[in-house]
Amino acid sequence: MIITKDFVVLNLPKTGSTFTRNVLKTLYKVDKRSIFEKALYKFHIVTPKFQELILPNIKMPNRRPDQHGTYSQIPQQYLNRVIVSTIRDPYSRFLSTYKFKAWANPNQLEVPKSILDVHFPSFPDLNMDDYVDLNKHAEKIRINTIDEALNNLDIGTQTIQFVQMFFKDPKVALSKLNDDYINSGAFKADMGEMKFLRQEHLNDDLIQFLLNHGFDKSDIDFINHKKKLNITDYNVDDVNKLWTQKGIDYVSYRERYLLQMLNHFGVTYKAPKLQNL
Repeated sequence: MIITKDFVVLNLPKTGSTFTRNVLKTLYKVDKRSIFEKALYKFHIVTPKFQELILPNIKMPNRRPDQHGTYSQIPQQYLNRVIVSTIRDPYSRFLSTYKFKAWANPNQLEVPKSILDVHFPSFPDLNMDDYVDLNKHAEKIRINTIDEALNNLDIGTQTIQFVQMFFKDPKVALSKLNDDYINSGAFKADMGEMKFLRQEHLNDDLIQFLLNHGFDKSDIDFINHKKKLNITDYNVDDVNKLWTQKGIDYVSYRERYLLQMLNHFGVTYKAPKLQNL
């Protein structure tokens, strides 16, 4: 989570959040702070214009504190500021996460080894359909971590994470989750007031957002020439061929509430078409 004097940034993983954080650190010259400045900030003599909060990971409590703080973790004194984050096409994000393969890192495992040994003996060598099944196990683990009473929820990890990131009381919101709650727009009352940038044109959205918050165009021109960070290195056409019908159906159904919520904000994403037939 990033706190500035004008806005708060929530870092939703795999949406361009690393790029945004790096841009802001450059603008606020975080890496060029003198020892004197750091001392003033450390002893709370001066409030810095840029703060990065490393907070407990309430999405995955068994993980270390990290930079992906949620709306419900924003300190009360900053809730009156504009709160911004980035959203991404759930289909693209699912495919990128599969290809990026952070889920295969022993330090990032969500599914216990006992389940992997039984259901995924070839782990981490998983095809798209295997990865769908892995996500179904991860869903239940995430939901049970929040409240075992929610175990009947039939939703994907992206929907769970979206609610955890952007709702005032994620547990309450998840307990209400159904078609009427989403389609009626009632969910908005339980959600924090958010400004969303879109990953697919993040440079333009970020530049416009910063212009609206007092930055000069000359200060932010570098954004259009800045190298992307933490991206999955692939040819789009080749990777799109990884899609299977099972993978598309999984995202379409399990992330249906997320897709519907985004649609309420005027953002519509369509299922990809198979290219490997």
